[in-house]
Amino acid sequence: MKLSQKLADFHTEVGVSVPYIAANATRLQVSSNMVTTIQNSLTNYNNKYTTYITPATHTEQSVKDINDAYDLFHPQMQDLKQTLKHNRDISLTGADYNAIHIHQDAAHRTHVPAPTVAPITTVTKHTHLVVYFFTHEPSSTVHTERALPEDIGKIGRKMAIVAIGAAAPADGAYVHLNSVGTTHFHLTFDSTQVNMKGYLITWYISPTGETGPPSPPLVFDII
Repeated sequence: MKLSQKLADFHTEVGVSVPYIAANATRLQVSSNMVTTIQNSLTNYNNKYTTYITPATHTEQSVKDINDAYDLFHPQMQDLKQTLKHNRDISLTGADYNAIHIHQDAAHRTHVPAPTVAPITTVTKHTHLVVYFFTHEPSSTVHTERALPEDIGKIGRKMAIVAIGAAAPADGAYVHLNSVGTTHFHLTFDSTQVNMKGYLITWYISPTGETGPPSPPLVFDII
């Protein structure tokens, strides 16, 4: 059983962006029909994703189903992002850019200083080949908090995987992962990595791309 990180990252992204768009539809000038469409697409994607990541129902058909759902839903969201970005009748806020994952052109940004603190990341749930994480400020431990701290645009991530009993990985062994715009995310693994250990380092990134200090490695098991 091998799971796709691309599908996992999209699952995390739309889990934030679709409810945000629905809650701000009037201000963003998104029609009720479009809201209903992306909400239905989210429900469809979530249902197929749950089937896909569950070992008992992870079949060739469930893999095809989730990829078909992605191929329909991903372009739909990309088109909506472009519509919002280029709509001159609305003014997108920093929260809009972050929550909806709209690429913000550097020339239009106001400089935001580099973050000065490193986040803390904890494991919130383990399932077979999937590990769920929560990243927060050192002063916060509220696991229900999904909003990024003020003046934070993304969370940077890098990971290394080693055999149980092996020495901690050197810095060069880490692989950079896509940054995420939410405090809750999950990573997927394949069956060859079962019973190995993962090392995850995270850091804050300002809306203008300034990076803050890295966190200590979080060590977790892959089951």
